[in-house]
Amino acid sequence: GVSSTSAPSFIPPKPNAALLILCRNEDLGELLPTLSNLESTFNSHPLTSYPYVLLNDQEFTPYFKAKLTAYLASARQRFGGPHASDPDIRFGQVPPEHWRAPDWIDWEKAKRRWEIIAKSKVPYAMSESYRHMCRFQSGFFYRHPLVKDLDFYWRVEPQTRYTCNLTDGTGDFFDPFRWMKKHNKKYGWVLSLKEYQATIKTLWPKARMWLMKNPQYHSPNLDILPFISKEDKIGYNLCHFWNNFEIANLDFFRSEAYQAFFDHLEELGIFYYDRTGDAPVHTIAVSWFLSKEEVHQFTNIGYYHTPFHYCPQ
Repeated sequence: GVSSTSAPSFIPPKPNAALLILCRNEDLGELLPTLSNLESTFNSHPLTSYPYVLLNDQEFTPYFKAKLTAYLASARQRFGGPHASDPDIRFGQVPPEHWRAPDWIDWEKAKRRWEIIAKSKVPYAMSESYRHMCRFQSGFFYRHPLVKDLDFYWRVEPQTRYTCNLTDGTGDFFDPFRWMKKHNKKYGWVLSLKEYQATIKTLWPKARMWLMKNPQYHSPNLDILPFISKEDKIGYNLCHFWNNFEIANLDFFRSEAYQAFFDHLEELGIFYYDRTGDAPVHTIAVSWFLSKEEVHQFTNIGYYHTPFHYCPQ
């Protein structure tokens, strides 16, 4: 269990933070091992026990809630010991207007575009619900009543694993929320990948045009931009933070810059006309609006999500 990891002598107060999980009732079987794993590596520690916020576009069933609550309570006892506090679990539903396309989307045009994208063998090319999810994770998750008052969030997905206890590299217990707060970090990640070209045909040219017209939102020296830029400094190299794991200061998503950027993408309809994922949206925003000092790669966190694995060793 995680309580065996030694804690540093001075512990700053616990940030106002939560582990956020967007899932469906049918994800229960894949989610439980992930939660047990989080309890064993991090969240059963007496200094953490952060709330779990679970969101679903449908209502969670009584079975889902009862099973998950009992399972987490048992994991907390197992890894945190007999004096561990009960897990704090909050269930919520996504408001219907945050899980449907804007009224003005031209569905004939959208379906034609989907068929073109499908020829590139892209996952979820024809899925409407996947597009709802990407739009929600791009521009609405941080407005949900269970999230809007939080300062930090850690995105967790079913079927993911944290492969070792969270420590700072010297064996001391490590809390990424406290660390980010102390070091004024806005965005944290572990893995970066390349996006499918076919899913973002219009994202980069349209985003770049808007960003060039709105220099008031740029970070002072744009020092993250090379991470996503081609050598000509104009094209997008498809790199993105793999945001099924991300830890962020929610002020970043609530900022005027991010909100204006999302609103522009929404007006273009690119979540429905393309199959724009939330990962490149987050990545492009981070690259233009934040400086290197505000972004951190957690090289001390072991993480697995099919088919990729990052190991601190």
